[in-house]
Amino acid sequence: GGWNRGFIPSILWRFSNDAYYSIKNSSYNYYQYLSSGIQYYSILNRSSRDIFPKWGLGLVLKLNEVPFSNENYGYLFYSRLYAYMPGLFRNHGLKLDFAFQYQNYVGKNYLFYNIATSPRGYDQLYGKRFYSVSADYALPLYLGDIQIGTLAYLKRLQIIPFVDYAYNVGLRENKNMFSAGTDLLLDFNALNIPLGLSAGIRYARTAENKNYFQMLFNIPI
Repeated sequence: GGWNRGFIPSILWRFSNDAYYSIKNSSYNYYQYLSSGIQYYSILNRSSRDIFPKWGLGLVLKLNEVPFSNENYGYLFYSRLYAYMPGLFRNHGLKLDFAFQYQNYVGKNYLFYNIATSPRGYDQLYGKRFYSVSADYALPLYLGDIQIGTLAYLKRLQIIPFVDYAYNVGLRENKNMFSAGTDLLLDFNALNIPLGLSAGIRYARTAENKNYFQMLFNIPI
C-alpha cells in the first residue's frame, strides 16, 4: 500500500592502536569500541515532488561500550524518535525529531563523545545526559525546468527552515543550545547525466547570536 517498513539490527566493533592509561594495571591499553543497536521505520513512499515523506515514524536505539575497560569507561545509551507528517500545503512536509542520551559515568575516568547530534551551529560535546528536539519544514519551489546548454538542468529549489533545541548535562557545566535557520538546496542534473544531484548552503543562528554557514551536497543512493 505504498508503505516502506524495515527492522535493522546492527553491531560494530572497532579496534585502534590509540591507547589510554589504566591506573589499575599501571599500563596503557589499546582502545576498543563496541556499538550495538536496532532501528525500526515505517515510511509512506513519497512522490517525486515531495521532499519529506507524507507520513512516517522511526525509532533508533543504541548501546555503546568499551570492552575490557570497566575501570575507565561506562556505557552510553542513545534513543531517537522521528516522525513525518504533511505540511500546510500540497507537497510540503514536517519532520519532528526527538533524542535522549544517557551515559553511565559513576566511578569512571572517561566519557564517550555524544552520539546525539548538537543543534546545527554547535560543536559536538561530551555529556552525562542529553535531550534534544528539532523541527524541519520542507517546501519545494519548482523552477520551470531551466536548461543551461549541456552544462546543467535545474529542476527545483528545496527550502527547509528548521529550529533545534538541546540540553546537555556535562561534567563541569550544563548547557542550553538553541539555533534556527534554513537549508537551501538546488536540485539539478549536470552534463546530461541522469543522476540527480543537490547542492546548496545551510545558515543557522545560535542563541549566542553567532552565524553559522555550511556547504551542502547530496548524491541520492
